[in-house]
Amino acid sequence: MIAGFRIKRALGGIVECLDKERAVMLDGQLQDLAPLVEKREALVAGLEGIPGIDDPQFRPLIEDIQSRSKRNASLLEASMQGLRDGRAVLETIRETQARLGTYDAGGNVDPTTVVKPKHERRA
Repeated sequence: MIAGFRIKRALGGIVECLDKERAVMLDGQLQDLAPLVEKREALVAGLEGIPGIDDPQFRPLIEDIQSRSKRNASLLEASMQGLRDGRAVLETIRETQARLGTYDAGGNVDPTTVVKPKHERRA
């Protein structure tokens, strides 16, 4: 009975963490994921060795957790792809800026007008 309560409580905590992780990803606050992941991993580790975790009564909740985990994995992959795409766009802009300039009467780039790209980082 007590083991069943501990299992339900831990599984509920995992669901809660997964929902918070989803909200964080949808808000684009990826830097806030680490503490949530650590908490979820601690809850999962706490389930190891508890007798009764494989009881059929917990199967629906475990399947729900698996579904939420897959959903979050898809969101995380999409977020990472968005970051990669954004990085590629920024690199293209930097490369283009490096080639901007004016030309002299002979068609040569005037080195005094070449734009020097500024490396700008924003949080």
